[in-house]
Amino acid sequence: MSRRKSKPTLSPVWLPWIRDKLADWKDDLGRRTAIASGQPLDDSWRIGEPLRSSPIWWVSRDMATLAADTAEAGDLPDVRPPSGTGFMVFQDGLPFRLQDYPDSRSCRVDAIEWTVTPIGQTGTTLVTEVFSREPAYVRECDPRLPLGYVTFAHGRRPGILEDVLKAAWALSLQPTISETRAPRVTPLDRVPARYEQKEIPQVKMLLLRENLHRPGEQAEPGEKTREYSHRWIVRGFWREQPYGKNHALRRRQWIPPFVKGPADKPLIRRKTVHILR
Repeated sequence: MSRRKSKPTLSPVWLPWIRDKLADWKDDLGRRTAIASGQPLDDSWRIGEPLRSSPIWWVSRDMATLAADTAEAGDLPDVRPPSGTGFMVFQDGLPFRLQDYPDSRSCRVDAIEWTVTPIGQTGTTLVTEVFSREPAYVRECDPRLPLGYVTFAHGRRPGILEDVLKAAWALSLQPTISETRAPRVTPLDRVPARYEQKEIPQVKMLLLRENLHRPGEQAEPGEKTREYSHRWIVRGFWREQPYGKNHALRRRQWIPPFVKGPADKPLIRRKTVHILR
């Protein structure tokens, strides 16, 4: 089977190729829009450039669940974006859906692109683009791709997605909670060869660390063991952390969320739908 004829999948090793094709489509959209409106084409090709040069994050299923739960809990720590632009893809999509249409259709979110945009002299704002595998919400896009750009009926981006990004960034800084590594390419992946040496090793895979504490696995002498059928999230919180001489001083410290339960059991979280109004 030729690499060139291989069908791309939404997997870590294909993400550089998918990102570049999405950027190409965005450039083409800019050109077509400029022609239709009679505007010059001088800068139209550049609208896909921020995405094309963006760092890529691939977030595992469990890490996406933990980030979404942390975002919905709110009161996140102040965390700066790790880069001015970025492309974050979630293994099986986020564990909630976005509802924006009168007929109650809801959209699955599979990826988010972010751009930090300056405001005034010192301020910035976080601008996001959303991608989905579900055709009902996707505008015209490259048919070779497993996902496309999402168009919302009310023309705005939901704030919960910014919180998911911030939660993922904050959790990625917690070595006891998460780990990162580069994807490994196998002959079965059949990705374009030009991506193997430079682009694919730069993809950041964000994974949930395996539980070291496994309830139900062991018990103290004389105690009964308790079997758990799933894992669950212990949400993060803030506390007044003692520090300084004799621990006399206090500072507000964010205690990150974590997952409890047997490592070989599924991570359970209630399903939610975010309605945009």
